[in-house]
Amino acid sequence: MIVPLLGGAFDIVMKQPKESDLIFPHNPRSVRLSAGQKQIRDY
Repeated sequence: MIVPLLGGAFDIVMKQPKESDLIFPHNPRSVRLSAGQKQIRDY
């Protein structure tokens, strides 16, 4: 997903370790989506 980086977001992203293609890696099994988030994801 491509999103614009506003304010100091670009600086935060650039400070993250370059260990993965993901900026903030996560385990998808441990993340719960709300009903609204699922609707947006499935749109």
